Amino acid sequence: MQLTEAILQKIYPKAKLANIRTHLPYINEALAKYEINNYMRVAAFMAVVGNETGQLAAFTEIGNSAYFAKYDTNKGLGNTQPGDGERFKGRGAIQLTGRANYTLAAKHFGVDFVNKPELVAEPQYAWLTAGWYYAKLWKQYGWDLNAYADKGDLLTIQKRVNGGMIGWENRKALYDAMLPILRQEMGTQVITQKKKSLTTS
Repeated sequence: MQLTEAILQKIYPKAKLANIRTHLPYINEALAKYEINNYMRVAAFMAVVGNETGQLAAFTEIGNSAYFAKYDTNKGLGNTQPGDGERFKGRGAIQLTGRANYTLAAKHFGVDFVNKPELVAEPQYAWLTAGWYYAKLWKQYGWDLNAYADKGDLLTIQKRVNGGMIGWENRKALYDAMLPILRQEMGTQVITQKKKSLTTS
């Protein structure tokens, strides 16, 4: 199955319909590709990105130059040069941040996110990088976030993705609201890749 406009409207009631229509195909692609595919996994992931994007409203971190300059030499983010804080600010559905993560994403996808970091905010890459960061990169570090989602452990997911508790109340509220909706809509079905049409339209 695939998520639909109607389902997204239910789990993201504040989202504009135009944004839902823009992002929906890329959401489904990322969910299927990274096996964020049962209702518990979808709920955890969509609660995380729902908080990060304000329910599909923003895909670039907000702040002024002085704010971002504080992160110019943040070793934890892999930032090493003046301007790195703003250059590699949070972008995409999960707010990919820091030279290190942009470099890893560039290597994984074969896209030059280091010299063109703004690409991460575009719908196609916003969701692919989010799915990769959430389900693949953290798994390489020994944290299988999909497995934690299967157990309903949103708190561990929060700490891995956010590094702390900022935004926890909103993520938890989104999760608690959408979990029964997704359980009803999906049941035991899983998200799969949409079959490509043999004809073009």
